[in-house]
Amino acid sequence: MRDGLPEGGLFGGGAWRWSPEPLKLTKAEARQMMSLGHPLAKFQQACDGLYRRSAAGKLPVWLAELLDKGKPEWLAAIQREPGMAEQFPRVIRPDLILTETGFAMSELDSVPGGIGVAAWLSQVYSKAGFDVLGGPDGMIDGFRSLMPEGGSVLVSEEAGDYRPEMQWLTGQLGDSWEVRSAEDYTPDGKALYRFFELFDWESISSVKKLAQEAAEGKIKITPPFKPHLEDKLWLALLWSPALKKIWEQALRGNHLQRLRELVPFGWVLDPQPLPPHAGLPRLDAHSWDDVAGF
Repeated sequence: MRDGLPEGGLFGGGAWRWSPEPLKLTKAEARQMMSLGHPLAKFQQACDGLYRRSAAGKLPVWLAELLDKGKPEWLAAIQREPGMAEQFPRVIRPDLILTETGFAMSELDSVPGGIGVAAWLSQVYSKAGFDVLGGPDGMIDGFRSLMPEGGSVLVSEEAGDYRPEMQWLTGQLGDSWEVRSAEDYTPDGKALYRFFELFDWESISSVKKLAQEAAEGKIKITPPFKPHLEDKLWLALLWSPALKKIWEQALRGNHLQRLRELVPFGWVLDPQPLPPHAGLPRLDAHSWDDVAGF
């Protein structure tokens, strides 16, 4: 594996300890993992629908207000544009923990690192005779499908440790693909894969122009400029009693059941004091100060 590493490596800022074999899953675990894509995509679509309806006053406004907290006004506004309604991340990765009772999800990442590393490992382990999910080229073929005619991967300095793997990946995809510096990028009409976090927007000189052109349908970029979809808060909101009926209307019963089996119970950390007679569900506590003492 060391001998097969691309020149310059696949990741900046540290050395790797390589496993001589991939993680082994049972057939049931593999089936469960491979079946997650559709319900998770539907979950993101439902989240976006709830956010947009809340922002329009058709659902309780506290939901959109909560998700917009800490976000710049222009970015909160751009995700509400009509042209953004049907734009969703083309790549999502659930961060999964394997437990005694199955998988638990700690995040649904719309800007995941590791695509190039996973693609390289798939090739290496497949060549060594292991049966890898997706096969030796599944990650590469999947990424190519995002922009079949090619495009640019915009990598920011903040995400610079991932630049080597994206350079290797685009090299596998061919001459119509390239890695560009997000900070220096000037729109040129090419399809784009955004590999920078939206909290880093102030470092990207063309970010507002990119977002506006995406909202107007002038360019294709994924993941879209929708900061609420990059917020882990949705995993806690899935369990909110105030949204129980709304979730039941927004998602098919079997999808909602799968999600509640996958997502651990969570809470929104709100500093507002509770009424004297109230408590935090499943914690038998009256305040987060009480929880801090557990």
